[in-house]
Amino acid sequence: MMTLLLFLLAFLLLTGGSELISRGTSSIARHLSISETMIGITIIAFSTSAPEFLVNIFSSIKGYPDISFGNIIGSNIFNLFVITGIIGTFSQICLKRSIIFKLLPFSIVTTLIFWIIINDVAFFGSETNTLSQLDGGILVLGLFQFFIFFFIYQAAMSKMREGRSYEMRIPDLLTKPYIKREPEAENPPGLIYSMPFSVIFFTIGLVSVITGGYLVVKEAVAVSMQVNTSLKLLSVCVIAVLTSVPELIVSYISARRGQSDLAMANILGSNIFNIAFIMGLSALIRPLAFNTAFDTDILVLLIGTSALYLFCRGERSVQRIEAVSLLAIYAAYFVFVIIRG
Repeated sequence: MMTLLLFLLAFLLLTGGSELISRGTSSIARHLSISETMIGITIIAFSTSAPEFLVNIFSSIKGYPDISFGNIIGSNIFNLFVITGIIGTFSQICLKRSIIFKLLPFSIVTTLIFWIIINDVAFFGSETNTLSQLDGGILVLGLFQFFIFFFIYQAAMSKMREGRSYEMRIPDLLTKPYIKREPEAENPPGLIYSMPFSVIFFTIGLVSVITGGYLVVKEAVAVSMQVNTSLKLLSVCVIAVLTSVPELIVSYISARRGQSDLAMANILGSNIFNIAFIMGLSALIRPLAFNTAFDTDILVLLIGTSALYLFCRGERSVQRIEAVSLLAIYAAYFVFVIIRG
């Protein structure tokens, strides 16, 4: 009973802490006049991924690769199928071209590269499947840095077009996304705290997620031993779902306010961040042995992201029947994972 209580306390700390981090960083970003789309793709997406980040850091340090892989892959599947399905069922999801033709393909490519580099036996003739430190460097220093630079570049180009100036200079590239401007009608500025309170929220949230991340790994192993279940099953079905609660809350609230672009930017940005940065950093801390049973989960993630791209490509929206089908697919997948064990 004590183990279960500590396990639940850990997730409360993760969820509450990530909410405080999200509020603090979003408020700081708005003080700096960063655009709403950039906030969704980067700051909010990264803040809501704080639980996955801390769980993976501690699981890598402790040497539990199944928790690391199961947490990230399971979280991405939950984000894609369940969160998109829920907000698409109760509200209209209409997306900008930048999300459909840039963010979605980037998410597909990131997942595909991740799948290739962890299947060393099949693709490179190695004796074992391992996410090595070299692979971690490719993810963090290659994919993740390209992702950040690309969207800063896109934001800078967008601002220059609004100003009817197409001259590209390095200072423009670095400063244009942060020019102070009046908030657009379709992008309300949101709740802004004073700078001291924003920093306090961020600090308290950071301490909470660090504590929660440590407790999750510690108590997950204890629960696994006590109920005689695999860490693979526990990480995909329990840890991944609960660490995705911040994404669910932020995305649903954004969608209900009519900001479906912000909601989807948060979901896809989180998925890219989870693989490119969190898995990459986990491997840099310690090489992670890959269980090929997760190949099926990655295939589900690839198919789901590709299906979402096809849903949105024509009418640039997700219809209710398509959202319900995403939820149904996840339900079938969840049953499969439990049977697999």
